[in-house]
Amino acid sequence: MNNLKKIQAYLFVVICCWACSSNTVKQDDNDSDAKLHTVTVLPDNDTPLDSVVKNIEYVKLKPTGNMLIGDISKIIVTDNHIIIVDTRQSQAVFVFDRQGNSLAVISRLGRGPEEYIGLTDAAVTPNQKEIVVLDNGRSQILYYDLSGKFIKKQTIPLTANRIEFIDDETMLFTTYGISNNPDIPAIMCLHYVDTDMNVVKSAFPTQQYPKLGHVESPTMKKNGDRLYASPIYSDTIYRITSDGMTPYYWIDMSQVNGITNRDFSPDMTPEQYNQILQSGAFFNGSYAESDNFGLFRALYPQRGKLVMYSKTQDKSYNLDADRLSTIFYLYLLNLNDIYTYKDQFVVAVDAFRFTSKPFPKEREIKLYEEIQQGLTVDDNPVLLFYTLKDPE
Repeated sequence: MNNLKKIQAYLFVVICCWACSSNTVKQDDNDSDAKLHTVTVLPDNDTPLDSVVKNIEYVKLKPTGNMLIGDISKIIVTDNHIIIVDTRQSQAVFVFDRQGNSLAVISRLGRGPEEYIGLTDAAVTPNQKEIVVLDNGRSQILYYDLSGKFIKKQTIPLTANRIEFIDDETMLFTTYGISNNPDIPAIMCLHYVDTDMNVVKSAFPTQQYPKLGHVESPTMKKNGDRLYASPIYSDTIYRITSDGMTPYYWIDMSQVNGITNRDFSPDMTPEQYNQILQSGAFFNGSYAESDNFGLFRALYPQRGKLVMYSKTQDKSYNLDADRLSTIFYLYLLNLNDIYTYKDQFVVAVDAFRFTSKPFPKEREIKLYEEIQQGLTVDDNPVLLFYTLKDPE
């Protein structure tokens, strides 16, 4: 990396470190997309969860030959395809059309030139024509087309655990802040990488807690061409673009004794860590965003709060799910397993969940029975697509 690039990277790091520690950011009121959206966590649950669900659609994922979907770690929905990533069991990527028909399976586990020794993550290129597999074991990415044909591979300059595309020229990787490359700041765990595999910018200080026995990696979410990242336990979610990063959501927990990463120290003990977490609410990076709404999970010592933010109304709603025991609403509570496509939230539900009789208080009996038709316990998961609305 030349001196100019080093200076640029250093300045970017300094700016990002300052932004991560500040809740107050000057915004352009004339630019709604650049506006800092305040998500307020209130002490009480007021709005029933089912009252903000406008519509539920579903897609049954058809059989995929001898290769079964084991444990879904990522769902990517494009205009024409549904892509399922299974990093934990089958170590494969499954490609479906929007009706759930199986088109291809990328299962290249091995040590050959077109194979990966481990499927760490996967992403789709901005033109939606190629799938890029991250192989952490070999520090490489492999390109395949949507039919599963190998295209090329590249060695990446870091050990990463997540990958996304910012645009045609730039990828974003997250790490645990461990680096053997002298050009990559080891104290940072979010890295901009160009198509020549040069690290051009880095951000987010590594959150290492030696006495706890672990380090934390930032969360990263994408909806269409909008990419977001957040340090763990931070109260700020950043919009990521090729130009840099901007605070986009601020989780206001002032009314519930909020805790952020500024309350943690690197040398804290497990006892101190648990004491802090028991003292108030905190945001652990669990969120999902559609075109018009955001869902956020604030955790409490005894329970969690699900908060919906309406972009059109600039208003937050605490959602009450305590009285709901139905399959269609319970899956909205685990935001780590929720993905988005335009204005829809997407959830995968195992087929066996629909093979028994509906719950006695099931609110969507007709939809439940429609999904149940022809379904067996051995079938692939069913995808549910939720469209939300503001409460009346």
